[in-house]
Amino acid sequence: MERLDADATKVTVTIERSATGAVDKVMTADDGEGITPEGCTTAFEKIGGSWKKHSHTTVGGRPLHGRAGQGRLRAFALGAFIRWTTVAKGIDGLRKTTVTAHNASRNDFPIGDSTPTDEPTGTLVEAWGRQSVVLDRLTADRARSLLTTEFAPYLARYPKVEIVFDGEKIDPTAVIQKQSEERVEFEHDGAMETAVVRIIEWDIAGGT
Repeated sequence: MERLDADATKVTVTIERSATGAVDKVMTADDGEGITPEGCTTAFEKIGGSWKKHSHTTVGGRPLHGRAGQGRLRAFALGAFIRWTTVAKGIDGLRKTTVTAHNASRNDFPIGDSTPTDEPTGTLVEAWGRQSVVLDRLTADRARSLLTTEFAPYLARYPKVEIVFDGEKIDPTAVIQKQSEERVEFEHDGAMETAVVRIIEWDIAGGT
């Protein structure tokens, strides 16, 4: 989930359903730093053109999830039409920028004119226009279990980060089988140091 790479503390995935229960639209919103107008140009000008190639951590020091610049293409798995609406703070204040895309032209990402705004920073990604049995699996219990298993280590490490999927908060403790702490002594620059190591046994089978 690349929204975490923007140092977001809350990521919300909303699934809109049709009258028959099929997935109509998927929206992902975060309260991260957003993307500046200049950043949009860099991020969407070519496939693989990601700033993450030259970094291993976010501005806030968290490990990066994606570095290949392919995240925008993965959005097409959720819909034929994609829209990114992002608010970021630049040299001239908060600016809102919209980027659109269509499945028929996956290398074309028109970037709209940025406008001043008083909205908080963050990014909203909307995907719609594609209905399939595969997409409907997002509403199954297994989808939440897989997400919990995938992000539990990250959420346990960064407890202030929250992921809400389809109206329910992802709980990392749901897949913790056992945890303990051990004190470890080691030598550093000629002096003995002590560190506390947290050991977590994950119930991976329970998260599937």
